[in-house]
Amino acid sequence: MMADFCCHALVYMTQKPIAQFRRMRPKILGEYLVGELQQRPWLVVLDGLERVLVAYHRHDAAQVLDADAAFAVDQMSGRDPCAAIRSDDDELLRRLVAAGPSKIVVSSRLTPRALMNSSHVAVPGVRRQILTGLRPVDAEAMIRRCGVVGDSQAIRAYLQQNCDCHPLVVGALAGLINDYPYDRGNFDRWVRDLNGGMALDLGKLDLVKRQNHILLAAIDALSPNSRRLLHLLSILQSAVDFKTLEGLSLDREAPAHPSGGIGDPEMKSSDRPSLRDIVAIVRDIEKRGLLQYDAAEKRYDLHPVVRGVAAAQLAHEETRQLGQNVVDYFTSKPHDPWDKVDTLEGVADGIQVVSAFVRMRRYSEAFQALEGDLANALYFNLRAHAEILSLVRGFFPGGWDEEPVLSDPAECWYLLNLTAASMSPTSEQKAQELFQRAIVVSLEASIIGSLYISLVGLAGALDERSREADITRLCSLASELAQVSRDPELVFMWKLREYKHSIVRGDWQSAESLWSQIESMGRDWTPGNYRPGEAEGQRALQLFYQGSLTEEVLSKAEGIAERAKNRTLTKMLREIRGEWSLMHGEFSQAIEHFSRALVMYRENGFASQYCEARHTLARFLAGNEFDATGEADRMNASSVRGAIAIAELWKALGKPEKAIQFAELAYCSAKAVRLCASRHQLDTATAILSELGASVPTLPEKVPYQEIVFRWEIRVRSLIDTLRSQLVN
Repeated sequence: MMADFCCHALVYMTQKPIAQFRRMRPKILGEYLVGELQQRPWLVVLDGLERVLVAYHRHDAAQVLDADAAFAVDQMSGRDPCAAIRSDDDELLRRLVAAGPSKIVVSSRLTPRALMNSSHVAVPGVRRQILTGLRPVDAEAMIRRCGVVGDSQAIRAYLQQNCDCHPLVVGALAGLINDYPYDRGNFDRWVRDLNGGMALDLGKLDLVKRQNHILLAAIDALSPNSRRLLHLLSILQSAVDFKTLEGLSLDREAPAHPSGGIGDPEMKSSDRPSLRDIVAIVRDIEKRGLLQYDAAEKRYDLHPVVRGVAAAQLAHEETRQLGQNVVDYFTSKPHDPWDKVDTLEGVADGIQVVSAFVRMRRYSEAFQALEGDLANALYFNLRAHAEILSLVRGFFPGGWDEEPVLSDPAECWYLLNLTAASMSPTSEQKAQELFQRAIVVSLEASIIGSLYISLVGLAGALDERSREADITRLCSLASELAQVSRDPELVFMWKLREYKHSIVRGDWQSAESLWSQIESMGRDWTPGNYRPGEAEGQRALQLFYQGSLTEEVLSKAEGIAERAKNRTLTKMLREIRGEWSLMHGEFSQAIEHFSRALVMYRENGFASQYCEARHTLARFLAGNEFDATGEADRMNASSVRGAIAIAELWKALGKPEKAIQFAELAYCSAKAVRLCASRHQLDTATAILSELGASVPTLPEKVPYQEIVFRWEIRVRSLIDTLRSQLVN
């Protein structure tokens, strides 16, 4: 999220094309932005920053009330509610503190943790200001501009006492007073009337409740059609254009509302709201201060407070009726197939449908809308792990430790496995727990394919440095299960997995044998189990490692990946292209390929030290003028290939001691994670050390790790034995 802000801010400040900035990783973007802010005085406004915080990492974030936000807890994995969802955003906020002489104005319903110290006091450079309402004189001026008249002192005192002069509530009060039938706009008469201001009965309420009570009164004062449209907007996830408002209002398939109006199919066609009626309804809600219009984006939206108050007011029956209207409209809209989507905007309608079903507590239909292409697009095409978790959280109303509210075991397994896979990059322990629960569900329901997938998933979520034996054992179980399953798809998945491992080990004979089998097995498998081009991508990697890659093989894999919107594979192939270009001295092409890969990492919220180091190396070798040493100094390796890339960068920069440091790190790390570090990486690290006259590090003996046998393993073994006996018979 914050990376997008950086890109747009830099475009405005530098007048350079946005593509130039999308190639940068978040850390570099932050440094670039802070540099611009330090060179010249800018005023930057970050409005509504709470949406990047953990407290709002939930499927109903748009409907969260202010009072609830103050006591929010992480619904995902026990993180600080005031921390950023993405760690890169926390780092950027800390950097912005030192952005003088520029000033950063942030509005947020919660104070970001990055701006506070351990004692919950603002860090130096940050001034925390709890916002109150307008000054009474300004609040009076505002309400008078809305057409309200009356005694000046009485107006100021009322606004100060009952809404702290909050402009949103002042606008809502103006709407109520202007709607007073006995004397429109007369504050003095309205405030003394039992059917006017006194009907609000604010005396016994605290300030927050008074504000919410006034907003509720303003909503209740709307006509049935206006109120229903407001309620419709309150269950949407974001702002919408007028065409969407029109479509939601005129939808004829929505269930009947007892009072008639928008969404009532029992109405005669002549009684349905016309375009003119809809315009009048929108203007009515706007006039009362309850609806906002963004002229730049040409979109309508509710203030977060109004949305929260309106959504909290909805009874289940009205939620069901209006939610159906939302579902009908968004499912009827034409859209590109989900499996071809490559932006979050492209799946926004699908997310809205799932969210509406969850809000209606129609969980089975919500699951049907999510399962398959939409979930695959979010997970594979977009790598949108944070968005998946916020969406599926609605299926776990009791929290992650409870089972999803679905009765079908296959559906429960799917959600548990999807959640575990999405949580694995940020919360390994919770992901392991969810994978295990998915395994138990698949065992109890005897769903062999699902069991295989979760066994492999759990193995991938374990720490390879300390759980090598457990990972090997789980993978062995999965392999045996696939072999006795009689399921061609599982056999293909198993052989492909073995093929990948043979490439990692550098066992080219086994790799060739497996490829000859895989090549003839077809590719028409379940999209969630096999992504088109995956096998061809591994073939390209194998041949690259062997030094026999051809343009035909690489182009074929790229074509399949591009058509299938397989971003993970596309990223890997761009890296191979970059390496291939470096190998052949085509440095400008290498820059382009690594740049495009970096953009994809950033769009998914990830960083890649490997890709960043390769990009810097290509620019240096191409003779570009920039501070290559400074960029290298800022790089830290968290992976084997990242350490190798940084070592080779330092070697090219003529800093052998630095190159040796990172080559040793790569060698030691590769030895520690033998299951996932390739033979190619280990050999490369060894070659760098040898070339620079350094010896291979002597590693201490690895302390044996006590294997942890999972309670359900004996059941998996028993199932495999049963299937094997059936196979023999």
